Amino acid sequence: MRRWMVLLGLLTAFTLAADTELDVNGALQAKKADAKLPDTWIYYPNYTKAKLTTALTRSEKGNTLDISVESGMLPLFYNHCFPAKPGEKIRITYTISGTATVHPALYLNNRRNKIKGTIYLPKVKLKETPEELALEYTVPQELPNEKGEPPAFVRFVLNVYPGTVRITKISAVRVDGSGVLKKLPAPKTPRERLTDAIDTLDGWKAPRAKLVDADGGKAMRLPYPGVMVSKIFPYAIEDAPQLTDMQGIAFDAKTEDGGVIYLPVTIGGYGNWGWNYTQYVPISGDKFKTYTLAWSDFVPPRATRDMEFGKPGALTAPGVNTVAFGDQWTFGGGNAPHKAGAVLIRNLRFAPKAEAQLPAGNKGFGKLADVVKKMKSGQEVLIYLSGDSLTANGPEGTRYGEVLGELLRKKYNNPKIRTEIIAVGGAHSWNLRVWSVRDFLNRPTPDLVTLTVGYNDRSAAIDAELFKASIRDYFDRISALTGGKSAILLMPTMPARAERRHMQDPYADACRALAKEMPVPLFDLHSVFAALKGADYEAKFADKCHFNETGHAFIAAQIADYLDKQ
Repeated sequence: MRRWMVLLGLLTAFTLAADTELDVNGALQAKKADAKLPDTWIYYPNYTKAKLTTALTRSEKGNTLDISVESGMLPLFYNHCFPAKPGEKIRITYTISGTATVHPALYLNNRRNKIKGTIYLPKVKLKETPEELALEYTVPQELPNEKGEPPAFVRFVLNVYPGTVRITKISAVRVDGSGVLKKLPAPKTPRERLTDAIDTLDGWKAPRAKLVDADGGKAMRLPYPGVMVSKIFPYAIEDAPQLTDMQGIAFDAKTEDGGVIYLPVTIGGYGNWGWNYTQYVPISGDKFKTYTLAWSDFVPPRATRDMEFGKPGALTAPGVNTVAFGDQWTFGGGNAPHKAGAVLIRNLRFAPKAEAQLPAGNKGFGKLADVVKKMKSGQEVLIYLSGDSLTANGPEGTRYGEVLGELLRKKYNNPKIRTEIIAVGGAHSWNLRVWSVRDFLNRPTPDLVTLTVGYNDRSAAIDAELFKASIRDYFDRISALTGGKSAILLMPTMPARAERRHMQDPYADACRALAKEMPVPLFDLHSVFAALKGADYEAKFADKCHFNETGHAFIAAQIADYLDKQ
């Protein structure tokens, strides 16, 4: 496959003979008798779910493209972009045969990759004998080109349904007789495409950011916390072969006061945030330093599974054209407000070389029984309590994490036992995955991490299996970041009141299943609460879901008793 990516990189600069046709025979020169179809010929590389085989067969007459689709639908497109003029007619001719049904289409984009419209023609059932399939498209008069934008362009797409297809030629001409379509000029190199010195804020959505003088140049000053800036860069599919070799992104940054700020950095694809990958980066010092993030450093999108960067069906380097710094969060663990500050950023670019900064892979977990032995023997013990507002909310000193610390110190006559709430009100399970770097990297390694989360996931209607996958990923990250030294205690989210009494039940089942699969210890607080009746149950809540002091004290006592039995 790498040979084809290199080959296509050369072909994007290859001029067809007299530029007279979009010709499979001329545009794709097979290096051997049979070759696979390059990924860049499939609409959104690796995104299609079609089960298929492809081959390019070389002969004296030229190359023949053969496709067999067993299931699904293959969006096949010719890997070049062509200028579009409102009102003009374009005739596309395929020399084609096969047994499949095909659905021709024309995609209209501007150079910011905003899809302005798609024209579909009627589906065609192919014949097994070759024929010319000629189709005419009229570019809409209303094809918009916003002020200051580069020219709009078109791409030709052929949706292929189950069956076989053989193509020996594709050609495109203007019906008015002005000749064949000319390819757009070669795009900028990949690093130029994403390179932004940030000596101007043009293109940045940055309502609270400012351009400032810094160390003899310009930089973007981003207030922290709770501020996000983003930019969508021009996108051209011809970049794909070269971009495949990019290993990450890099930028230069410093903090205004020389302290440490964990800056959220997000990359996205296709001009929207449905494909957002995020990582927190500890920016420190009052001198500009280069921060490089490898693709593997980024946490996959929320509520997804098997979406690691570069996997089939996930975001790949050619799809990255959106970058953001910052997010909306103004508080962290225990709902403590973040310290106000500012980050200065400049020189954003693709990184041709990038080593992963984060450890990878599950390293195992500490043993819960060993943690209890340390508490009983008077040793130092640090416990992190992770989750959402069920753990983070409440008057300081009365939350169950704090009460648990007091109970354990008294029970074991050990003043060296510390508990720290890293839970955040409003958090979803995917937020915890992103925050894992902030919570566990370059910080004291906890002996034990407890987790109860899921209320907000359920409010977002996240499927229980996706929730389970998110929790698994979070535990894997804790294991990697702590070197397998921290023990885990999973506690299924407790039931709530009124209509939420049973809404967490599927999540509790998911937690029970995950605890057996990984495996990790599980203390079933969900079942403990479910067993309570009437007034005894209602007395634990301050509102529909959050606990009052009685509820927090009850939870702390239950956890302490469970730990003592290990």
